[in-house]
Amino acid sequence: MVQRFKNILIIIAVIAVTFIMIKNKYADYDAQKNNIESDRTGLEKKKLLAKVGDSVAREYDETIKNFSFKDEEEFKKFVGDEAGEHNVVVDSFRPAKTDKGVYLEIKIEIVSPSPYKNVADFVKALEGQNIEILKLEIKNISENARQALIAVRGIIPKV
Repeated sequence: MVQRFKNILIIIAVIAVTFIMIKNKYADYDAQKNNIESDRTGLEKKKLLAKVGDSVAREYDETIKNFSFKDEEEFKKFVGDEAGEHNVVVDSFRPAKTDKGVYLEIKIEIVSPSPYKNVADFVKALEGQNIEILKLEIKNISENARQALIAVRGIIPKV
């Protein structure tokens, strides 16, 4: 009977040790499962960010294509050339540059004694090139003379 009691104790001990080993092994699997789920969530977020990043990059490239001018000098030259092409006599040409971080804002004020039609044609040509007309003021300064004040703004992206 004692032998039988010893055998039962040994069997109970073996079962207890086996149970503890299985429990520890499954605990490792649970930890690994949680890590895998966390990694999968992280990968899904990265995939989403990559898609958003690609979309933003394409949108940025499209936006840059919409800008007509690559630098300040090209913008000023274009405005001056258009004035000449539309017979707008320039008495005063005052450019001003403001750094806005990712782009430059160029403002130009032009004073001209040119006829209304020439000024209107000039302004129309500028508007077709993503140039904002900030001010257009034409005054009679005498019976036969007019003076136009034209203020324009262009955006130059920093690439």
